[in-house]
Amino acid sequence: MAKINIDNQDTITYQTEELGFTILGGIRLDGIDRMRVTLKVEVLNRKFNHYLDHPDIANLAIRQNLDLYNHHQVEKLSRLIADRLEVGSSPVVQALGEITDQLEDYRLQQIEARKQE
Repeated sequence: MAKINIDNQDTITYQTEELGFTILGGIRLDGIDRMRVTLKVEVLNRKFNHYLDHPDIANLAIRQNLDLYNHHQVEKLSRLIADRLEVGSSPVVQALGEITDQLEDYRLQQIEARKQE
């Protein structure tokens, strides 16, 4: 499992073999009942056969505001990413789930650190 990169809290990144995800603007620490993010998704690996016939697709990026805790929004975005970037939907769903889990852990660590200060 890949890990989120939080070196820059305003542009948190996550990469799979095929796709790159960037959380633009970071995440808010308040309101833990939701996880609103601005997500940018782009193709990283152009070696896959389905890009050879469509090199212009590999240069596209999708940007979307969503609440990662809203199943309908995540499902809709997963389908959009899979369709527009011509990737499998299962890896997209898995990556978004892993990103959400790791952002949850990160946010809880940050909240705990604030309490201790």
